[in-house]
Amino acid sequence: MKPVGIVFIVLNLILAAAFLGYTSHAHDVNKGWKDAHDTLQQEFEAEKARSANEASELRTEVATAEETSDKFREERDSARSLLDAANVELADLRDDNDELRSQVAGINSTLDSFRTDIETANNLRIEAQEARVAAEEERDAAKDTAAAAVTAQRNAEDEQRRLEQSLANLDLRHSELMAARDALQVQHDMLIALTGTDPADISSVPPIPATVVDLSHDINPGLVVLNVGKNRDVKRGMTFQIYRDGTYKGEVRVDNVDETMCSALIVLDNGITQGDSANTRLY
Repeated sequence: MKPVGIVFIVLNLILAAAFLGYTSHAHDVNKGWKDAHDTLQQEFEAEKARSANEASELRTEVATAEETSDKFREERDSARSLLDAANVELADLRDDNDELRSQVAGINSTLDSFRTDIETANNLRIEAQEARVAAEEERDAAKDTAAAAVTAQRNAEDEQRRLEQSLANLDLRHSELMAARDALQVQHDMLIALTGTDPADISSVPPIPATVVDLSHDINPGLVVLNVGKNRDVKRGMTFQIYRDGTYKGEVRVDNVDETMCSALIVLDNGITQGDSANTRLY
């Protein structure tokens, strides 16, 4: 309760007491004083009870405020204790940091000493290696003269073996090329038989460069899409040789021709991939 309310309560009590005295004084002049006195007494008792209730509420509020104040004071003291502990810990950490810095400085000094020792040892090692290399070079020079004849003979024998191996490789390559020629001839004959294409038309096909823009193996033996079509005089039955960076990768036969694209079945696949180059002729 506010102080102003308390003042009004006290004033009401004083006025009530004064009025009670006045009624007592008027007892001699007014026979109806008793009824007035009883009424005033009841009002006084009611006001007294109300004042007592308000005073009790005020005491309760004061006690609550004091309890809250004590709680805040305890929290403040606890916070101060935590702050003091943190400051102590911070001071300890600073001391530890200073000690670590001192240790690091000592370690760096030791490392510098080690580096100097290592550099000196490396210089000595290099000098020893140079002396050993010089001695070995002198020894090797003496051996080289004696071994020159043996080396020349060995080189001649190696060259003979290399030439013999080259001849064997050429024979093998010749056999492979002959087999490839026969296979291409079979494919050529099959192409003529399957498409009904005039061999003269195939032999007169001009070089048509293209690029493999798509590839699918969903259709056996595989299907590629080239970025040339009727606009470059591509016809069904034409064959394109596939390559990349000088490496031959296979052959495809045109099956369907659009205006600017064509699809071709894979005839020979040596790793055909999207982006490979293609041409009707490789010369």
